[in-house]
Amino acid sequence: MPSQKKTTAPSVRLTSFAVYRTTTPASGGQPQVEVLYGASDARFNPATRKIELLADSIPFHSESFTRFTPKPGHGMLMLYGIRDALDELHKWRTKARELGAEFASAEFEVEVGGIEKDLVSKEMLKASRKTNRFLNVRRMKADLQEDVFKCFTRYAKEDGLKVDEDMQRILQIATHPSYFDRLFQEYEDLQDMDVLVIPVADIEIGGRRHIRQAAYVRPGAKILDVRQVRPDVDIVLPAWLTDEKAAAKQLKFAEAMA
Repeated sequence: MPSQKKTTAPSVRLTSFAVYRTTTPASGGQPQVEVLYGASDARFNPATRKIELLADSIPFHSESFTRFTPKPGHGMLMLYGIRDALDELHKWRTKARELGAEFASAEFEVEVGGIEKDLVSKEMLKASRKTNRFLNVRRMKADLQEDVFKCFTRYAKEDGLKVDEDMQRILQIATHPSYFDRLFQEYEDLQDMDVLVIPVADIEIGGRRHIRQAAYVRPGAKILDVRQVRPDVDIVLPAWLTDEKAAAKQLKFAEAMA
């Protein structure tokens, strides 16, 4: 996919990747593509002679976290931050080699309107709601972080889960990433947010949860530029991620199938 024209609008760079395997039928013909991680579908495009991978939320390391993946139509998780992104890309490239599979990634530049330099309070979030569409949970002031924690605690109790309210707020939030689906619907001042950097605690190191960060990207996000790492592979975004009307249709479809 060729790069789109860049603009000077405030933006962040996010990464999507996939692990996949290709096989060519003995009788010849088009390669068959099997997705292992990181994409929801794949195909070989005979017109471009490229493999096309339909991006999905980045995979978790712990299988028990799979149920916490944001639902299509609500949002998608992508890699964010130099250190965490490089670490994750290295781990999944290694996984691909171990499986005898292939690896591809793409970097997406997303317009966010503005990025607040200071810690963000509830008052600041309300004041900048229409202009700044980027926020990091770990860059929230205590009052805003406490609001998120209270919402997550309520969701967990409604789901019949035990909640340790003395536990560190960030860790409690990091163990339930799918609750952001509900938070965006209920918390009015977050409803215009395009990218929210969230903590995710899906790795255990020495018996303790390791918290990394990921970008929760919401429907309607404006993509300014795309950089495909491999010339023979295109990672493409689902229509609902950049089109809010398509997202609404996706959610209605999911509800009908439930």
